[in-house]
Amino acid sequence: MPVTHLPSVVDETASVDGLTAAGERTKLGLASVASSGSATDLSSGTLNVNRLPSGIPLANLQTITNGCVLGNVSAGLAVPTTLSPSDVATFLGLATVATSGNAGDLAAGTLPAGRMPAFTGDVTTSVGTVANTIASSAVTNAKMANMADQTFKGNVSGGSAAPSDLTVSQMATALKGTSSSTLCVGNDSRLTTPSNANLTAIAGLTTAASLIDVWTGSGTAALDDWDRTSGTWTPVIEGQTTAGTHTYQVQVGRYFRRGKMVFVFCRCQVLTKNSSGSAMAGNIQIGGLPFTSVNNSNEFGVASFIGTEHLIFTTYPGGVVNPNSTKIVLYKHTSGTTGTESNMTAASDVGAQPQVILTAFYEAA
Repeated sequence: MPVTHLPSVVDETASVDGLTAAGERTKLGLASVASSGSATDLSSGTLNVNRLPSGIPLANLQTITNGCVLGNVSAGLAVPTTLSPSDVATFLGLATVATSGNAGDLAAGTLPAGRMPAFTGDVTTSVGTVANTIASSAVTNAKMANMADQTFKGNVSGGSAAPSDLTVSQMATALKGTSSSTLCVGNDSRLTTPSNANLTAIAGLTTAASLIDVWTGSGTAALDDWDRTSGTWTPVIEGQTTAGTHTYQVQVGRYFRRGKMVFVFCRCQVLTKNSSGSAMAGNIQIGGLPFTSVNNSNEFGVASFIGTEHLIFTTYPGGVVNPNSTKIVLYKHTSGTTGTESNMTAASDVGAQPQVILTAFYEAA
């Protein structure tokens, strides 16, 4: 049949020599979609995934909040949802500091020493260490702990210890006082109401016998025992050249010192002269004075005899304390206006059992 006889438009119902398009498709076993190209004519089966488009354009996705992502953290199959950074951090097991970067969010553990920087200023360290060093003179009064009024920094523990805050009473005790109501070194305010009880701690006066009686009788001021010390000493009769060693029957010595002035008394009696060792020789002197005399040229202490035995002299025995000495050198004097003095000597002036009783005074060094 010539082509010119075909209709110009396909007509499903048109018949050519008794044939229709639908009838012919049926004979050929073609589905409707073969000629319609419409998805609605896909009446059965499942579309092969490979026939889908390669992806959905991002522009076609649903909009989400800024700073968020799509995901599923439901622990099962689910439709994607919008996840915040916190949701993602929780899902990934991240600590808070992972997103904050804030050292305050380090909730546990200890920073290794090796990560430490060097400190500068009043307290310093080296890089990678935690051993601190306080700079010299860095701790000012302002940086110290506040103190209660009328307290002082110190240590009265009896040994080495950290300073503590001391009360006035503790300070008084440390400075030779006994309480806040007694006189201490450098504090004369207690003299406003003088009494013996308020003068128990002046430096150097530590016993009742050496206190100042400020008020006596009707109120007259008097110095009874100011700065007085006393004690004993052991006198010996000896020679200047060779001292000699004796056995004594009596050796008694007492002294009283007030300031630098020293007053001494002694009684010294030999039982056996030269009882051992070398014999006494040279000028005679009394040794053993409790304090060395002042070293001033031509200044001498003076001794006066109360009694003697077995010492040979014409008259007027006496003695002097030479400068820078602890000896009383014994002299003998002749009578009259032209009398002379000379040393007593072991060879000519000392008997078998010499005894000396004397007093003397001199200035101590």
